[in-house]
Amino acid sequence: MKHRVCQECGLENEENAEYCMECGSKLHPINIQDDNRKNHLLGFLSKYSKTLIFIVAMIALLGVTIEFLGFMNEYNEAKDPYLSNFNQSNETIQKAGWHQVTNYTGIGNSSHAFTIKGEKFKIVINATPTRNYDTNFMDVDVKGASTILGSGKLNWGARSAVKSKEKTINITAPPGKYNINVHTKDLKKWKVTVYDYY
Repeated sequence: MKHRVCQECGLENEENAEYCMECGSKLHPINIQDDNRKNHLLGFLSKYSKTLIFIVAMIALLGVTIEFLGFMNEYNEAKDPYLSNFNQSNETIQKAGWHQVTNYTGIGNSSHAFTIKGEKFKIVINATPTRNYDTNFMDVDVKGASTILGSGKLNWGARSAVKSKEKTINITAPPGKYNINVHTKDLKKWKVTVYDYY
């Protein structure tokens, strides 16, 4: 047997009662259509409950995955500057390169000593002749303890253009002290630059 529940006091009245026997409030008729909707919704939920639980679980898993990836990205960004600086400092230590040791300038003959700490070095010679319509030159010898390790020569003939020339002398030798001897004829100026590789 169906009852009509009073919305004011909650008393269950008979199905055909129009007024509540307790408080006298007017009773509203039972809406059969609403009951059918409720029953239909409950049936749908019970039929597809596993599917709905699976969908909710997948959405939750997706949210956790996105959160984790965001955390890892922030962690890597925070860590990268340190690693980058660490790698750069290691590269600086490990990468060898050319370093200027000294340079000498002059007009006439000259001798100079220098010290190398790498396993090879180079001497760059540069000179400009005077305008005398004669032969001009610059000879440079690089010497170790007792032998000449390398030489370089710049020449200008009587009809050569009066302009600067340059040449590089490459030497492979252990660290130590070395000498250069410069011999010239009629130069306006010359320059010798020593580079060490380490």
